[in-house]
Amino acid sequence: MRPLPRQWFRVPDRERVLHRVLGVGHFWWLLDVIGWNREITRMRAFSGTKAGLVSLEQSVRAGAIAHAICFAIHVVLAVFALSTEHPWSGALWMLLPAVIPHVYPVFMQRSILLRLQPLLDNAALVARSQTETPPKCHASAAPGRDFQTDSLPRIAIHRIEWAARNEVVAACEILWRFG
Repeated sequence: MRPLPRQWFRVPDRERVLHRVLGVGHFWWLLDVIGWNREITRMRAFSGTKAGLVSLEQSVRAGAIAHAICFAIHVVLAVFALSTEHPWSGALWMLLPAVIPHVYPVFMQRSILLRLQPLLDNAALVARSQTETPPKCHASAAPGRDFQTDSLPRIAIHRIEWAARNEVVAACEILWRFG
């Protein structure tokens, strides 16, 4: 099976406002309190390194797709419920229970992708630049060495590592402080 292109999962920056309005951060906090995020962190097995960013992105995308498919099943059932004796109440009873377990997790995954995108874009630019011949260093650098750029700023690596270990609390703090 072919993976879906990254562009399909591109999250616009303005969606951050929607996440705040819908209270995605509060949902993160709730999952952290009940311990669900510790389990998810173990399942993802993110190493906290630059090399692990791609696998983290794939895991987040897979989670978003799985929750979206489950919500789509609820929507199909709600459409069928519209043809019953009590159409609107039946459809409502099919959709409302799906909001918390499926819609909010999709927004959470998109919020994580929103923070990962700049790091992955930066890593892709650096990877491309390392395949080309790097420019010679300035006179102030050591003679005989080529100039190499660091692929990700150290602070960004620490932020992602911290967020992966404490999925909910760390992600919220990064989003609210640095977003």
